[in-house]
Amino acid sequence: MKTIPLPEGLPKLARGESFYEAAVPVLPEGLTYDEAVRQLEGLVAQMESGQLPLEALLGAYRQSSALLGWCRDRLQGVEDQIKRFDSPGQAG
Repeated sequence: MKTIPLPEGLPKLARGESFYEAAVPVLPEGLTYDEAVRQLEGLVAQMESGQLPLEALLGAYRQSSALLGWCRDRLQGVEDQIKRFDSPGQAG
């Protein structure tokens, strides 16, 4: 089976393992929404390629789930802020 490189922007963890190999998904500190989306898109492309070994596929799935949850939380936070700004009686 052909080895597929990690998507760009997925650094090695402190223990030297890749995100694919991590038992528990780890999101880098200071992650921005745009970076998270790029990483998520890269992981999805890797999973859809059908070229990942089973263990790497599972790791990619775990990491993409963590990224997706993080992105959803960020979007919800922004939506909540917008609602507060748009609510009647808010000084602006």
